[in-house]
Amino acid sequence: MSSRLQIISGLILCATLSLVGVGSATAADNATTPTTPSSTVPPSPDSTTPAAGTDPGQQPQVQTIESWALGPSGSLDPNKPGDRANFNYDAAAGTVIHDSAIVYNFGNVPLTFHVYATDGLNNPQGAFDLLPGDKTPQNVGAWIKLDAQDLTIPPLKEAVIPFTVTVPADAPPGDHVGGIVASSPIEGQNATGQEISLDRRTGSKVYIRVNGNLHPELAITRLDTSYSHAASPMGGRGTVTFRVENRGDVRLDGTPVVTLSGPFGVGEKKFTLARLTDLLPGGTADLSVDVPDMGAFFVLSTTVEIKPAGAGGVGALAVVKGSDLTFAPPLAVLVGLVVVLIAFMFWRRRRRRLRAEDVAYEAAIARESVPKVAAQR
Repeated sequence: MSSRLQIISGLILCATLSLVGVGSATAADNATTPTTPSSTVPPSPDSTTPAAGTDPGQQPQVQTIESWALGPSGSLDPNKPGDRANFNYDAAAGTVIHDSAIVYNFGNVPLTFHVYATDGLNNPQGAFDLLPGDKTPQNVGAWIKLDAQDLTIPPLKEAVIPFTVTVPADAPPGDHVGGIVASSPIEGQNATGQEISLDRRTGSKVYIRVNGNLHPELAITRLDTSYSHAASPMGGRGTVTFRVENRGDVRLDGTPVVTLSGPFGVGEKKFTLARLTDLLPGGTADLSVDVPDMGAFFVLSTTVEIKPAGAGGVGALAVVKGSDLTFAPPLAVLVGLVVVLIAFMFWRRRRRRLRAEDVAYEAAIARESVPKVAAQR
């Protein structure tokens, strides 16, 4: 067992905890170990010696460690070591595959597990996730039959679980993704004191590519740019939101690059977002980026580009682009122009009025001077 533990130890990650019926933990690419919960329990009388200065009648307490992992057993090829990061198969429709998983108990207490297979999916941000434990799988999770599902493993021991994958005869070509999960639920209380069941899960992904004509396709949709003005015409903020859709039948990766600029590239700002990995067929990712200190250039041009990757065996894929135009007038400048225009209009009106008064005064003077001239004659 020690050699197997050495092999798997390099693959251990922190597992995700989730509430039953509320969410699901993400299965890692390899064997995973959950966050280790601990408590204190009294050991057997002969397991420890009381420390000096302690009450001989009081038993010392030791920490309970619950830690486990699930991963592939040795390689499918007996000539290769058991270093698989996940379960990965290329198969034709109708193929039957035999394999096995190992559940390791790294803790110091026995642990009871429910082991099952389920389907993979993408969460709203595009990250890989698994169906909640109370949801019935319809894809890969339904293709896998485990020889054992409920078992108890002693401390520092392991259990090998054979399983069979039956790819349906009518399975469409492309990538089908799921996971094999080891669940160890416990009862507890939430922050308000309510009794809850905590589903602690860890597992390994299952990738099955069904042979046939593959059609990788990535698309950028729902691209929208909004602009928030600031006192300074160069201190506004742009917000770009968009959706990445996998419309093909192959899981894809890609790094979105967002560019926002004024006409002719004035004030261009470019942002590289986190890489999307394992965007499954039919999966989507809703993403956004804030662009601070963006000038109000009347019109803003937005471009989103992604270079698809990860579709092995289908050749190079073209860059996917999306574009958007947004009206962003410099309100501070326009307000200033309006104020100047209003002041100019008042000035002109006052000037015309003064001029009219001058003309009327001069006319009155002229009228008064005519009789005096006639009388002098």
